[in-house]
Amino acid sequence: MEKESGVCSRELAQRLKKSGEKQKCLWYWQYNGEDHLLPEYTLECGRGYGISKKDCYAPTVAELGERLPARIIDNEGSEWFLEIWKVNPGKWEVKYRNGDCDFIIERGDRLANAMAKMLIYLLENKLIEEG
Repeated sequence: MEKESGVCSRELAQRLKKSGEKQKCLWYWQYNGEDHLLPEYTLECGRGYGISKKDCYAPTVAELGERLPARIIDNEGSEWFLEIWKVNPGKWEVKYRNGDCDFIIERGDRLANAMAKMLIYLLENKLIEEG
C-alpha cells in the first residue's frame, strides 16, 4: 500500500487548510518549488518543527475519523448519524443519515478523500466548529 492512500489528496488538504482546519498532523504535503528534479509536492512525515506557508498538513484516516462527529444536528433540529460505506473496490461513501434519509453524501476514490470532503462540507456550512 502506498503511503498516499492513507491520507487525503494534496488538493483536499489545501481546501481543509482554507476552511480553517487545524494544521497539526503526522503527515504533510511539502512544497518543493518548481525544481523539475522533484515533483512540485511530496508527502513527508512531520518531525515536530514548523512547515512553510506553501506546505499543508495531510490528515490520515484516523485523524479525520477523530474529527468527524458521530452525529450532527441540522438547522431544523433533526439529528443525523455518521455512516461510512465501501461501495465498490476503490469507492467510498461518507454520509450522515436519519432512518432512510441521507442528509449529506460525499464520495471518494479512497476513504481519506471521502472523509476530507465531508469535513470540508461540515466546516464550510458551519455544521461544526473549526478545529
